[in-house]
Amino acid sequence: MHSISALPSKTPSALPVSQVNSNSKIDILSAIDSSFSLLPSKETIYDWGGGAVVGLLLTVIISSSAQVLRRISQRSILQVMTGFQSDNLPVAIIGTPMWAIPGTTELTKSTYALPLIGYGPLVSYAQIASRLSRGGSKMPKLPEILLGSHYWSQPEDKKRDHDILLFGFPAGNSATAQLEPMFNLPFQFRTNGSREIISTQEQKQLASAKYSVLPDNSHKAAVRDAGIIARMIHPLNSKRKILYIAGCETFGVKIACEGLNIAQLPRILGLDSVLKLLFRLRIVPTLWIPKPFRVEFAAIFEANVVGLSTGEPSLAFAWVRKQPGDEWICTWPGKV
Repeated sequence: MHSISALPSKTPSALPVSQVNSNSKIDILSAIDSSFSLLPSKETIYDWGGGAVVGLLLTVIISSSAQVLRRISQRSILQVMTGFQSDNLPVAIIGTPMWAIPGTTELTKSTYALPLIGYGPLVSYAQIASRLSRGGSKMPKLPEILLGSHYWSQPEDKKRDHDILLFGFPAGNSATAQLEPMFNLPFQFRTNGSREIISTQEQKQLASAKYSVLPDNSHKAAVRDAGIIARMIHPLNSKRKILYIAGCETFGVKIACEGLNIAQLPRILGLDSVLKLLFRLRIVPTLWIPKPFRVEFAAIFEANVVGLSTGEPSLAFAWVRKQPGDEWICTWPGKV
């Protein structure tokens, strides 16, 4: 029986405990030193902190600049729409064709009764006052309201030194009846069974109100209305403007006021493709106001009416002229 000799062991002999502990301490200390060596130095931390502060300051500057530019853009757009200056608020002149005896529903022609302001002028006044506020007007008050019958009795400086919001067609506003002939507009109002807007020269109908009999046969109600809006140079002061808004019925005033917006303004002014692009990018009128934005303009809008609600205003016609006395040029949809 043969004996089997033991194979030599390949397992290294065990190290002394003291040597193992010493090597472990060295490894741990090396790992700690290596970890701390990955941390940024004081100079790097200072650089990071300085960069964060600079980034924060740049963010604040860019945000503030954007807000300033936005306010300038809003103010400039409001100016080209209305022509109003920011040094004082316009005066709103509203027609009051009807008056009521206080405490009753009885109508009277006496101007000592309570004036009844139409729905369209009232809504339009609120919309424009809101635009003035969003446009960065520094005036703390709302535009003053004057009745059309009281306008000409005002002091000369009030009539001359303020921009004017003129609401209502000549038959409903005595101030309009006296001011409108000075405008030489390309259209005029006429009542021929129903109220309509006709061309001044050809006496051709351009737009009109349409009515429907109510189910109870009590009276007719407007189902479609038309209104006009015109930005004119003040005939008493060439540095001031008059924004004239009127309708065949009261809804037409609201329709015309809502029609004067950013989308329709390039069509009204007849801007070329380059100015349209610059306007879309808000480069104009934010940075400067070109001459095509400084002209007088007039436009007719139409929309459907349901109750007190009106549909999307549709631009029917638009004209521009450089200054009073010049010939009106039709910009939408073509020559009338």
